[in-house]
Amino acid sequence: MYAPGDVGTLAEIQEFYRSQKVDTTIIELMNQTNDILDHVPFREANTVKGHETRLRTGLPEIYFRQLYRGTPISKSQYSRVVEGIGMLEGRMELDVKEKELYGATFGTYRASEAKAFMEALRQKAATLFFYGDHARLADEFDGFATRYNDINNPHVIDASEFTYGSNSEEEEEDGETGLTSMYLVAWGPDSVHGIFPKESIGGLKHTDLGTYTTMDNEIRKFEVYGDLFSWNLGLAVRDWRAVVRICNIKTIINILLDLLYGSHDCLKRCCFRLVNRRDRGCAGTGRIKK
Repeated sequence: MYAPGDVGTLAEIQEFYRSQKVDTTIIELMNQTNDILDHVPFREANTVKGHETRLRTGLPEIYFRQLYRGTPISKSQYSRVVEGIGMLEGRMELDVKEKELYGATFGTYRASEAKAFMEALRQKAATLFFYGDHARLADEFDGFATRYNDINNPHVIDASEFTYGSNSEEEEEDGETGLTSMYLVAWGPDSVHGIFPKESIGGLKHTDLGTYTTMDNEIRKFEVYGDLFSWNLGLAVRDWRAVVRICNIKTIINILLDLLYGSHDCLKRCCFRLVNRRDRGCAGTGRIKK
């Protein structure tokens, strides 16, 4: 069953193939530069549905020993956190008659569409790493912004304390503050890393489904070429002290002044907290409550 926009219209398809007589390179205006996908290390999760981490939350009691007196028994305490995995998918179907009508150029069109699907998956994954919210949508995993969303968290630094001047009244009235955040992450197997399901292959996957029969909106059958694009991934923040967020960074006003007067001190504080994270206590699971 198809809805408007699921597949190309006849006019769109004909326009693409007609343009084969000239330079048909599509300028990818929708592409983005998502550096996080180049930096995040991925590891196989220890379960199929997610990655379980046990956090030490308490140490055993230590006592003074006395002659002819016993020592009380003690033990440590820990909590259990399970990081979820999201399953991203995109499906493309092209009528087999297109190949009969347009011949070899059909492969060009199919490859062009596949390129767009893979870019869409990359953008979706990059967005989830920052803005994923399991409480909002059960299929998502929590991103950095969701986890570090409390200004009182010791690993959230308010950049407005270091900036020159303040937001203009017009920005505040319009609700457009032009603010952004920056994250410093100490990637590692025991701190922060991406995850994929246990006993599976990580990364973006493309499956050529070949030809099969499908149905239109009037339940009439026809054959299509199918392509499936998928990516199963998640984010495991095993040690919440390995991430520092600098929030409320102005992007459109007084940028040069901020760099000169404030950013240096702000980054120094940020790096100091990362380097000294092992000196900080780890109460609870480290998740930030809204």
